[in-house]
Amino acid sequence: MVSVVVRVTSSGTISFQSPVDYSVEGGYVITADLDGDGKIDIAVSGQTGFVRVLYGHGDGTFDAAVSYHREPPVMRDYFSGC
Repeated sequence: MVSVVVRVTSSGTISFQSPVDYSVEGGYVITADLDGDGKIDIAVSGQTGFVRVLYGHGDGTFDAAVSYHREPPVMRDYFSGC
């Protein structure tokens, strides 16, 4: 499970919206612009042989996870280096 909390600022006041939960298995999480569209995406990797990517919309919301098969040692090394 990945929970996303969006920070909202207004007139110098910082507040947080309620968390939005995305059902995704895994233990390693990174955030980055993975598809080059200028918006933050979330990638989650675990022991199952897949990496799951939630592509961001740029407003704190994300698409449902898309699964990609990957070789576990390669992604585990990449995620542990973040």
